[in-house]
Parts: sequence; structure tokens; C-alpha cells
Amino acid sequence: MEGAPHSKKSRQVTGMVSIITPTYNEAENIRQFISDVSEALKINRMDGELIIIDDNSPDGTALLARGLQSQYNNLEVMTRDGSPCLSRAVQEGFGRAKGEIVVVMDADLSHPAEAIPRLVEPLRLGRCQMAICSRYVAGGGVTEWPLFRRAVSRAGAILANAIAPNVKDAASGFFAVKRSVLEGIKFSSNGQKIGLEIIAKGNYTDILEVPYIFRNRQKGKSKFTLKVALANLASSFFLFSSRDSCSQ
Repeated sequence: MEGAPHSKKSRQVTGMVSIITPTYNEAENIRQFISDVSEALKINRMDGELIIIDDNSPDGTALLARGLQSQYNNLEVMTRDGSPCLSRAVQEGFGRAKGEIVVVMDADLSHPAEAIPRLVEPLRLGRCQMAICSRYVAGGGVTEWPLFRRAVSRAGAILANAIAPNVKDAASGFFAVKRSVLEGIKFSSNGQKIGLEIIAKGNYTDILEVPYIFRNRQKGKSKFTLKVALANLASSFFLFSSRDSCSQ
């Protein structure tokens, strides 16, 4: 699949941060999530937009989010047709983003909105072109994870580290990139690890990891199943096996 349509360079707004969030059945969390992100941007005086890309959730996630647009003028909500796919949803978000820095994060409140400023800061200071919120560096961690999920996460990390040996949490779904990093990428992943694909194929020289505590969801049903776990591992293996053709 082709990468995000970067012909819209003229839409880029200097200094703006675009936060892209794919959703599927997050009706129980979406109000709090939007409020948290808005508050983080306001407190830190950040010029930002929040783009919700919903995979046609049957629980009305998109409808609830649209109902908040009159309250949050920096909120955009779109609905995708077809089968739910996190990677494709994020790619569509890339095409709509106006910010020179793009953040990708989940809406289930496992990714704390208060970490956004810390994630974006090294990019603004020119210290890197991609920053990753990491569970596996000093100061990072996870809470309330069952043994099965910890085991699968570690297995995924091993494969991810084969692709990016200097990144401890290469499979993190909470990251920020300069738009220039995305130029020319032809995304092939249909899984949940689009950040790993950007690491494998992106146009960058430096990556930094920012510690954060991953919080297990409190509301709604987790998307993490054995099928999803196997698909993520398969996606990671594909990227590993094809890394030579993806190298810069």
C-alpha cells in the first residue's frame, strides 16, 4: 500500500503538533481522552490538532467524538470504511495532518496525554527526528499487565530489537516524528506496529526514547488477543526479513 499522500506539503503549519489517534469501540474512553489531550496542549501552550480516525465503530465512538467538536475547535473526526486496521487508519491520519510534528497514540488512556510535551520537546530542540515513549528505559514501565501479555510483549521486543538494535521499545505505539521522516515510505504493514515500520523505513538520523508508564485500560474491551499478538509478531518478522531492502 502506498504511504500517506505527502503532496499536501503546503498545508504544513510550522510549530504545530498533529496528534493522530486511531479508534475502534472506544466510546467509554473517548470523552476523557479528548479532554486529557486538550488539557495537555492548553497547559503547555502548544499549538496542536487532534485527529481521530475511527474504524466505523459499532459502539458510536465517532458520533460521540463529533459531538465534542463544538467544544474543541482543534478536533477533527473521520470515519473509515472497510475492515478495521490500525496501520491504515494512522496512514490516513498522516495525509490529513497539518503539523510539522506528528504524534501517534491510543485512545484507551494507556498512553498518558501529559507525556506529549516531553515526547515532542527533543524534536523541537533538534535532538532527533523521531521520539518514542518507552516502557523499557529507566523511568518507564507498565502497570497491571497479565503474564501472557508481558510474555508476548517481550517476544515482540526481541524481534523489534533485531530491526532496531539501539531502540529498547521499538514496538511502542506512542511516538512522535517529523513529517520529513515519513517522506517516501511505502507502508506494507497491515498490523498494529506502524511505528516499527517507520523505524525500519523512515528518513531520519536520530531516535530518542522518552520514559513513560503504560497504564492498562480501565474501561472498554482490550483489542489485544492471541490473534492480534500473532499478527503483530508476523508483521515484525516480515519487517526483519526485509530490512535490507528497507535500509536507508
